[in-house]
Amino acid sequence: MRRHSFVHSLFITVVTSTHVVGCAGQLDAVRPVMPEGATEVSTAWPAYVTDDDRAMLEDAERRIDSSRKGEVLLVVRDARGIAVEGVQLELSQVRHDFKFGVEEAFTPAVWGQLVRAGVNHGTVIADWTGTEPQPDNWTLEAVEASYGAHVLPDMGVDLRASAALWMTPERTPEHIRRLDATALRAAVERHVRGLATRLRGNIILWDALREPNAEWASALGRDPNLMVSLAVAAAEAVRSVDSVTPIGVSFTHPFGEGQAITPLAFLKRLTDAALDFDVVGLEVYYNGYKRSKSDAGKTVSELMPRRSIAELAEILSEFDRFGKTLHISGISVPSVPYPTDRAIAGYWGRRWSEALQADYLRAFYTMAFAHASVKAIVWKDALDSSATIEHGGLFRKPGSPKPAFFALRNLIRGWTTNDAGVTDIEGRLRLRGFAGDYQVTVRDTLTGEATTLPARIREGELDTLTIDLPETWLPPEPIPVASEP
Repeated sequence: MRRHSFVHSLFITVVTSTHVVGCAGQLDAVRPVMPEGATEVSTAWPAYVTDDDRAMLEDAERRIDSSRKGEVLLVVRDARGIAVEGVQLELSQVRHDFKFGVEEAFTPAVWGQLVRAGVNHGTVIADWTGTEPQPDNWTLEAVEASYGAHVLPDMGVDLRASAALWMTPERTPEHIRRLDATALRAAVERHVRGLATRLRGNIILWDALREPNAEWASALGRDPNLMVSLAVAAAEAVRSVDSVTPIGVSFTHPFGEGQAITPLAFLKRLTDAALDFDVVGLEVYYNGYKRSKSDAGKTVSELMPRRSIAELAEILSEFDRFGKTLHISGISVPSVPYPTDRAIAGYWGRRWSEALQADYLRAFYTMAFAHASVKAIVWKDALDSSATIEHGGLFRKPGSPKPAFFALRNLIRGWTTNDAGVTDIEGRLRLRGFAGDYQVTVRDTLTGEATTLPARIREGELDTLTIDLPETWLPPEPIPVASEP
């Protein structure tokens, strides 16, 4: 019997002769985005989930397939350019396009577990006080070290620079707070340009303006028109040294609670001012609580506004009208009840607990992941000890993950594609998966030897990857058909 060889020394021939023929276009132009026979909703939501949230979540689960997946058509040819039937191919996702992020300083034990769970996005808090407390006195090395800026990218984690302009009193140097409007704008331009110059190349998103409409961060109580002017100055400063990296503006409380002007209204002002930006970040700290020090030095508790996840799904659609990419730039809820009144803080009629925190995380991520314009979700704080939202971390302490951590890990695993098949008579195999980077393994079914090559899947698109086999590759003998007696 003739055997075919798939010699290891010839694997490079397979890889170098592989090329992307191109994108065939939007999937809905090729076939329905929810193909007949697609997997039905399988997540079991607890009985205590309210009817409006349950209806929204079940709809979100159905939409994830069309919102987040694309397809790749693998075409295998021999050295003569003839289609090869029966070649075994395996498709394995190695990286997501979607950003599953955590905002947390770098601790090896914590980030090691986060990366293994699939987290691929981190944050460098680059506020003014932390990076340039005095003119030309840059302290970026300490900031970068704190957030693992020179470590996390090697672990497969990309970074956004947040808070280049975050004008709360504690994050804005005193000498800046004393400036008039004209001098303040000039100082913003100089500072942000210097920051972008120093961080350029290590950052995939400039979250240049944080909470610009909030009274506690609006140029120390100054008017919204000044904040619009400063936003334009910051964006122009970034663009003067980095014309490629996206720029974002982030807001707390999308509905506008406790703010003189709502995020939607402020975005309208930014759009009217022709601000050059790409991403709208939304921090959604609803339904929890946080504790802070009062002016008298006492610990005080602050309840966050209460909104259902179904309501949050609706407000995301309101932000879509600006045509920008949406990032959930902060989300967190507690894992213990409110300390002074255990009856008022919780969700779905239950008090906060580690189990409820995990269920809420799973529900919120499902809702946001199904929303097509959302491209990132960032959990605010991994550790309880540093959490803005009380007990809002994914870990009690390093090495002690909560159920919420495992809920996030399992979601990412469930949204990761690994598939396989064999080519048809035309040498083709069409596979569907979540957007991201892949490895295609071409496997010799007789010897078990294999090689891998890169592939891409994009949301809502069909890409074609042609694999040219080397001359030494011979297809197996066809199985003989038994003759009639």
